[in-house]
Amino acid sequence: MSTQPKAIEIRDFKELKDDAHILSFLEGRKNAHKLSALESKEWFLWKFCNSPYGTSLMSCAYDEEKRKIAGSNFYGILKRKHKDQELLSVLPYEAFVDPEYQGMGVFKKMILFGEEYAKKEGVQVMLAFPNTSSLKGFIRRGWTQVENPVAYLTKIQLKVSTLVNMLDIKKAFVHNPSTRKNTFEFTDLSESIFTDQIYGIWTKVYLEWRFNENPAGEYAHTTHNDCSALARIGRRGKLKEAQILFVDKKGGEISKKEIKVLIKNIKKQTNANIISFPMSSFHPLYGYVTSLGFINLKSKTNFTYKIIDEKLEGTTPKFALSGLDFHTY
Repeated sequence: MSTQPKAIEIRDFKELKDDAHILSFLEGRKNAHKLSALESKEWFLWKFCNSPYGTSLMSCAYDEEKRKIAGSNFYGILKRKHKDQELLSVLPYEAFVDPEYQGMGVFKKMILFGEEYAKKEGVQVMLAFPNTSSLKGFIRRGWTQVENPVAYLTKIQLKVSTLVNMLDIKKAFVHNPSTRKNTFEFTDLSESIFTDQIYGIWTKVYLEWRFNENPAGEYAHTTHNDCSALARIGRRGKLKEAQILFVDKKGGEISKKEIKVLIKNIKKQTNANIISFPMSSFHPLYGYVTSLGFINLKSKTNFTYKIIDEKLEGTTPKFALSGLDFHTY
């Protein structure tokens, strides 16, 4: 970690977006996250430039002398809705400070720049799932922390391999890597189950972009009549887990019976030891899932938000969160 002063500017990465600076970004990201390999230019363009909802808001810290990306705070654009009002929101897609520049207040400056950037672009609400070390920085900037934002609803499958490796449930979840592009057939997810919550608008085009074109991991997709479900697959030690990101009924409200069928299909397709639903208590399906025998395990997830649109200030929003809201899922 360097303590030497450097002339670091906070800039819009769109002003720098050439091959050399994309490579510098990817190298800084690799160093900060201690990754084993660089992502490609194609991955960068897919992730930050080709989303159906628009190009990310790309704040970066730039070392002019070295022509090097010192850090990033990229916000992906997502559409949300509250009752009949569509809301433009953003969520951090990539945040890092290169180890050479850590301890210099770089991340704080990028947060400030990002907020002003968002205001200029007409963003109405900003969301973030910061790690514990970054959380205080958001709170100091006037972001609101939501206590116990996500319930980790879990159901253990009683089988020999589960009982033998039961202690592995305490281990961290590691998702299986992606081995291929997917050809899942999605539809626009239904909005009819929501009332006064703020929820994500998940379109067919968006879901195909995210889970088919360049999937972040291994997924299982199942259908039943007009209903569908998507789960991400990984492991806790020797225990296989299927994290259900959504269950949906095309154009209508899904029933408890239909959810049971989709869960059964996921179990059969994945042979998982653990089935889980990460979601907030404000999600309309929370009651259905808990009534099916899923228990709420403590989640370490942090969630903060900041209202940018003055017309929304003074309200206490109810965010209906699911696995889809975690962009790394």
